[in-house]
Amino acid sequence: MLVIDLTNSTIDTLYALGYSNYASGNGMDASDQTTGQTLITSLPVKGAFMPDAITTMNINGQDFLFTANEGDGREMGAVIDANRISTLALDSTIWIDQPIVKNSKFMGRLNGLKYSGDTDNDGDLDEIHVLGGRSFSIRNATTGALVFDSKDLIEQITATHPMYSALFNASNAIGTPASKNRSDDKGPEPEGVTTAFINGSYYLFVGLERIGGAMVFNVNNPTNPVYVGYYNNRSTSLSGPDLGVEGIIFIDAANSPNGQSILVLANEISSTLSIYQVNTCAQIAGAVINTADSEVCAGETVTMSINGSPSSTVQWIQNGQSLSGANGLTINTSTSGDFQVFVASSLYGCTDTSNTQSIVVNALPVVTATASDYALCLGDSVSLSVSGADVYAWTNAVTENIPFAPQTSANYLVTGTDINGCTDTAQVSISVAALPTVTANVSDTVLCYGQSVVFYGSGANTYSWNNAVSNGIGIVLNPSTTTYAVVGTNANGCTASDSISVIVNPTPVVDLGADTTVCSYNFPITLVGPAGYTTYQWNTGSTSSTTNAPGAGNYQLTVTNEFACTDNDIVAVLSDACLGIDETNQAVLNVYPNPSKGTFNIAHSLNGVSQYVVLDAQGRTVVQFSNNLNEFTLDLSNYASGVYTLLIQGIEITTVRLIKE
Repeated sequence: MLVIDLTNSTIDTLYALGYSNYASGNGMDASDQTTGQTLITSLPVKGAFMPDAITTMNINGQDFLFTANEGDGREMGAVIDANRISTLALDSTIWIDQPIVKNSKFMGRLNGLKYSGDTDNDGDLDEIHVLGGRSFSIRNATTGALVFDSKDLIEQITATHPMYSALFNASNAIGTPASKNRSDDKGPEPEGVTTAFINGSYYLFVGLERIGGAMVFNVNNPTNPVYVGYYNNRSTSLSGPDLGVEGIIFIDAANSPNGQSILVLANEISSTLSIYQVNTCAQIAGAVINTADSEVCAGETVTMSINGSPSSTVQWIQNGQSLSGANGLTINTSTSGDFQVFVASSLYGCTDTSNTQSIVVNALPVVTATASDYALCLGDSVSLSVSGADVYAWTNAVTENIPFAPQTSANYLVTGTDINGCTDTAQVSISVAALPTVTANVSDTVLCYGQSVVFYGSGANTYSWNNAVSNGIGIVLNPSTTTYAVVGTNANGCTASDSISVIVNPTPVVDLGADTTVCSYNFPITLVGPAGYTTYQWNTGSTSSTTNAPGAGNYQLTVTNEFACTDNDIVAVLSDACLGIDETNQAVLNVYPNPSKGTFNIAHSLNGVSQYVVLDAQGRTVVQFSNNLNEFTLDLSNYASGVYTLLIQGIEITTVRLIKE
């Protein structure tokens, strides 16, 4: 085989094709004289390949050569390349059983090459070389190395074919075909080859010149082609119609006049064309895969089916591996992969692998839903967010990222759909707590200035007031009408508010002036209180703004204004004999604490022995004693709370008002 460089029209490489050895792992039917018997057996001969046709095809990135090894000898006058083996001179030391070898029912009628096989150049043949390989070969186009040779496969197929075994090694002559009449020559004579890529598979078509028709092989694996079928329109009992395949071409569906792939055989004897529509074995045996959906989502199942045909067996294949137990017309899958069906049809005498059906099982999206807050109080707003898909649909009329205020606790379900139409769901649980029913309370809503009032809330757990109010703690408010608001918070942190108005009325102010000393001969005197109040009450019984003081004593006035608020004051009126001493020249006097719970510290600047008299609010003497101390303690713990007057009489007369709490 020559490799010619077309860029410079030179011979690049010469490859010797060698021989097909029939002695082991190969065979042929070598005689036309064994009528009724097909004897394909190993023989001690070699076949020169002698391709009659060659083509090329790239399979998975590698170029391969395909040859039809017909074999042919020259018969030009005196130049004849081959004679019957029975007439050849064989080396007697090697061929010691020549009578058997040259027997017409064994190898005698087989044509052997006259000029090839004399390995020691002694004029006789040490090896017997015959014409052709009765086969097709596949070679590496780069190295010329033999990848595969079909050896006796073509003869084995035709010998056992259910329809065409009667044509085994028949000649292509016009007339009734005679089986085996080309066994002694070149057998079926593979004449032409062509290739095609159909439905994802690589095919080789081999035209057979003598028997007629074409064989089809799947060559996806060039080292191990798989027989698909044999197609011939020749009659086994009549002449023709088509005889003598010489040329062979494949026309793909895109360029075919009927839109289907076709194989055309040119028949030189009958001068006819055989045109076959190329339905693969898988197609005619009903092994075309059907499915409603080739792309699904994880968790879904795809059902694939074939129509099938009688007398066929099938095997489902995933990613090149047979699926155990998958021999029926349907199969279910939930995994991605490339699926095919291997079919063997005894009806059509073929095997094939169907078109590839790719199934894609898309992973589900991982949808994640979140909320701006998961624990709400009634009236609060929340927004829900989601990620992991492309399109989302929420329950409960929710719109993603749009705030809303749920009224009750609820679960919100979102379905996310990705670009493959696959879905996943996520859920967000939102709790909605009721608001507390808060009531603002106060110990008195109308009061007088100076009175203490207590504010307290109810209906919640904790409370917060405005205007510096503390819950449950008394406070003295300034005169005004004010609204006080409280916010109550319950155990869920939910709040509500209420308010209450409090009226603080002004308190009247009574001031009867400083205590006074009156000369005894000036009694009675008139004491005058402030004017403008609603009611007056003196401890003398007077109900006007004035009262008569008949003598020394404590005089108290209580007044009430229009808001029913009261105030009082006490003035001490003292009596003096007025003997000429300046009674207004009072000594320095300190009393502390004052007011007191009962004990008063007395410090004064009087000299000598002093008389001490304590008068109650009614002017009655409750304590009377004398001493010459400038500092001492006065104890009124055993007396009622109220206002008392302390009279100190020594060289000078001094008075002071004591307030016992």
